[in-house]
Amino acid sequence: MLCRGVRILSLHSVRGRNLLYQRKKMTSGEAPLHDLIKPLGWLLGTWRSEEGFGHYPTIKDFKYGEELQFFQVGQPNIQFSFYAWHADTKKPMHREIGFIRIKPGTNQVALIGAQNTGLAEVEEGHVEGQEMKTETQTLARLSFGTPPAIRKISRIFKRNGDVLEQVLSMETENTPMTTHLKISYQKVN
Repeated sequence: MLCRGVRILSLHSVRGRNLLYQRKKMTSGEAPLHDLIKPLGWLLGTWRSEEGFGHYPTIKDFKYGEELQFFQVGQPNIQFSFYAWHADTKKPMHREIGFIRIKPGTNQVALIGAQNTGLAEVEEGHVEGQEMKTETQTLARLSFGTPPAIRKISRIFKRNGDVLEQVLSMETENTPMTTHLKISYQKVN
Protein backbone atom coordinates (compact mmCIF):
# COMPACT_ATOMS: atom_id res chain seq x y z
CA MET A 1 0.00 0.00 0.00
CA LEU A 2 1.39 3.40 -1.01
CA CYS A 3 0.91 6.66 0.83
CA ARG A 4 -0.72 9.47 -1.06
CA GLY A 5 1.78 11.78 -2.73
CA VAL A 6 4.73 9.36 -2.52
CA ARG A 7 6.54 8.78 -5.80
CA ILE A 8 8.31 5.50 -6.35
CA LEU A 9 11.25 5.61 -8.75
CA SER A 10 11.71 2.49 -10.76
CA LEU A 11 15.18 1.47 -11.90
CA HIS A 12 13.48 0.96 -15.24
CA SER A 13 12.56 4.65 -15.45
CA VAL A 14 15.00 7.16 -16.92
CA ARG A 15 15.00 9.24 -13.73
CA GLY A 16 15.57 6.16 -11.56
CA ARG A 17 18.53 5.01 -13.68
CA ASN A 18 20.01 8.52 -13.66
CA LEU A 19 19.79 8.77 -9.86
CA LEU A 20 21.39 5.35 -9.47
CA TYR A 21 24.19 6.32 -11.89
CA GLN A 22 24.82 9.61 -10.02
CA ARG A 23 24.98 7.80 -6.67
CA LYS A 24 27.43 5.20 -8.03
CA LYS A 25 29.51 7.95 -9.64
CA MET A 26 29.71 9.99 -6.44
CA THR A 27 30.62 7.06 -4.16
CA SER A 28 33.12 5.53 -6.58
CA GLY A 29 35.39 8.56 -6.39
CA GLU A 30 34.57 9.76 -9.91
CA ALA A 31 33.43 13.13 -8.55
CA PRO A 32 36.01 15.90 -8.96
CA LEU A 33 38.39 16.07 -5.99
CA HIS A 34 37.61 19.17 -3.93
CA ASP A 35 40.61 21.54 -3.79
CA LEU A 36 40.64 21.54 0.04
CA ILE A 37 41.29 17.79 0.26
CA LYS A 38 43.92 17.48 -2.46
CA PRO A 39 46.67 17.19 0.21
CA LEU A 40 44.89 13.98 1.37
CA GLY A 41 44.38 12.50 -2.10
CA TRP A 42 47.14 9.96 -1.41
CA LEU A 43 44.78 8.16 1.03
CA LEU A 44 42.02 7.55 -1.52
CA GLY A 45 41.22 3.98 -2.47
CA THR A 46 40.88 0.61 -0.81
CA TRP A 47 43.73 -0.76 1.29
CA ARG A 48 43.95 -4.28 2.75
CA SER A 49 46.21 -6.33 5.01
CA GLU A 50 46.13 -9.75 6.65
CA GLU A 51 49.19 -9.02 8.81
CA GLY A 52 48.26 -6.53 11.52
CA PHE A 53 49.75 -6.89 14.98
CA GLY A 54 47.95 -5.85 18.18
CA HIS A 55 49.56 -5.43 21.58
CA TYR A 56 48.57 -3.80 24.84
CA PRO A 57 49.85 -4.45 28.38
CA THR A 58 46.43 -5.57 29.63
CA ILE A 59 45.56 -8.04 26.83
CA LYS A 60 47.09 -10.96 24.97
CA ASP A 61 48.94 -10.06 21.73
CA PHE A 62 46.95 -10.80 18.58
CA LYS A 63 47.11 -10.73 14.80
CA TYR A 64 44.39 -9.22 12.68
CA GLY A 65 43.42 -8.30 9.14
CA GLU A 66 41.82 -5.04 8.10
CA GLU A 67 40.41 -3.27 5.08
CA LEU A 68 40.34 0.51 4.85
CA GLN A 69 38.32 2.48 2.34
CA PHE A 70 38.90 6.18 1.79
CA PHE A 71 36.61 7.85 -0.74
CA GLN A 72 35.22 11.25 -1.63
CA VAL A 73 32.10 12.62 -3.24
CA GLY A 74 33.29 16.07 -4.30
CA GLN A 75 32.77 17.67 -0.89
CA PRO A 76 35.61 19.16 1.22
CA ASN A 77 36.11 15.92 3.19
CA ILE A 78 37.13 12.31 2.77
CA GLN A 79 34.85 9.57 4.06
CA PHE A 80 36.39 6.44 5.53
CA SER A 81 35.43 2.99 6.77
CA PHE A 82 37.72 0.58 8.62
CA TYR A 83 36.79 -3.12 8.98
CA ALA A 84 39.01 -5.48 10.99
CA TRP A 85 38.83 -9.24 11.60
CA HIS A 86 40.73 -11.75 13.72
CA ALA A 87 43.52 -13.30 11.64
CA ASP A 88 42.86 -16.88 12.75
CA THR A 89 39.09 -17.07 13.23
CA LYS A 90 38.12 -14.38 10.65
CA LYS A 91 35.53 -13.13 13.16
CA PRO A 92 34.70 -9.40 12.84
CA MET A 93 36.50 -7.12 15.25
CA HIS A 94 36.83 -3.34 15.11
CA ARG A 95 34.55 -1.27 12.86
CA GLU A 96 34.89 2.47 12.36
CA ILE A 97 33.37 5.02 10.01
CA GLY A 98 33.85 8.75 9.67
CA PHE A 99 35.30 11.72 7.85
CA ILE A 100 38.59 13.56 7.47
CA ARG A 101 38.62 17.34 6.95
CA ILE A 102 41.31 19.97 6.46
CA LYS A 103 41.20 23.45 7.97
CA PRO A 104 41.23 25.77 4.93
CA GLY A 105 44.59 27.40 4.23
CA THR A 106 46.52 25.09 6.58
CA ASN A 107 47.84 21.55 6.88
CA GLN A 108 45.67 20.95 9.98
CA VAL A 109 43.39 17.93 9.75
CA ALA A 110 40.50 16.53 11.78
CA LEU A 111 39.49 12.88 11.80
CA ILE A 112 35.91 12.45 13.02
CA GLY A 113 34.96 8.84 13.75
CA ALA A 114 32.46 6.50 15.36
CA GLN A 115 33.35 2.95 16.40
CA ASN A 116 31.27 -0.17 16.94
CA THR A 117 32.67 -0.29 20.49
CA GLY A 118 30.60 2.77 21.43
CA LEU A 119 33.39 5.30 21.08
CA ALA A 120 33.01 8.54 19.12
CA GLU A 121 35.87 10.97 18.76
CA VAL A 122 37.44 13.93 17.06
CA GLU A 123 41.16 13.66 16.45
CA GLU A 124 43.18 16.61 15.20
CA GLY A 125 46.67 16.86 13.80
CA HIS A 126 48.44 17.65 10.57
CA VAL A 127 49.35 16.28 7.15
CA GLU A 128 52.86 16.63 5.70
CA GLY A 129 53.39 15.10 2.28
CA GLN A 130 52.11 11.53 2.50
CA GLU A 131 51.97 11.33 6.28
CA MET A 132 49.10 12.25 8.60
CA LYS A 133 49.35 12.37 12.40
CA THR A 134 46.31 12.85 14.64
CA GLU A 135 45.51 12.78 18.36
CA THR A 136 42.24 12.79 20.30
CA GLN A 137 40.76 16.21 21.04
CA THR A 138 37.24 15.14 22.02
CA LEU A 139 36.08 11.69 23.06
CA ALA A 140 32.66 10.31 24.00
CA ARG A 141 31.80 6.79 25.07
CA LEU A 142 28.76 4.75 26.02
CA SER A 143 27.71 5.14 29.64
CA PHE A 144 27.71 1.34 29.80
CA GLY A 145 31.00 0.83 27.94
CA THR A 146 33.41 -1.85 29.10
CA PRO A 147 36.22 -0.63 31.38
CA PRO A 148 38.89 0.56 31.28
CA ALA A 149 37.80 3.79 29.61
CA ILE A 150 39.92 5.02 26.70
CA ARG A 151 41.29 8.50 27.37
CA LYS A 152 43.26 9.24 24.20
CA ILE A 153 44.14 7.79 20.78
CA SER A 154 46.91 8.87 18.42
CA ARG A 155 47.40 7.66 14.86
CA ILE A 156 50.03 7.92 12.19
CA PHE A 157 49.18 7.09 8.57
CA LYS A 158 52.14 7.05 6.19
CA ARG A 159 52.22 6.06 2.53
CA ASN A 160 55.25 4.58 0.77
CA GLY A 161 54.36 3.73 -2.84
CA ASP A 162 51.50 1.22 -2.79
CA VAL A 163 51.96 0.55 0.95
CA LEU A 164 50.03 2.43 3.64
CA GLU A 165 51.25 2.04 7.21
CA GLN A 166 49.22 2.78 10.31
CA VAL A 167 50.42 2.93 13.91
CA LEU A 168 47.74 3.49 16.55
CA SER A 169 48.58 4.26 20.17
CA MET A 170 46.11 4.35 23.03
CA GLU A 171 45.85 5.61 26.60
CA THR A 172 43.26 4.28 29.05
CA GLU A 173 42.33 5.22 32.59
CA ASN A 174 44.79 2.49 33.75
CA THR A 175 47.56 2.53 31.13
CA PRO A 176 49.65 5.43 29.77
CA MET A 177 49.94 6.08 26.01
CA THR A 178 51.20 2.82 24.48
CA THR A 179 51.48 1.52 20.92
CA HIS A 180 48.45 -0.72 20.38
CA LEU A 181 48.23 -1.53 16.64
CA LYS A 182 50.72 -1.72 13.77
CA ILE A 183 49.77 -2.68 10.24
CA SER A 184 50.94 -2.24 6.64
CA TYR A 185 48.27 -2.33 3.91
CA GLN A 186 48.57 -2.98 0.20
CA LYS A 187 46.52 -0.85 -2.18
CA VAL A 188 43.69 -2.91 -3.68
CA ASN A 189 42.29 -0.16 -5.94
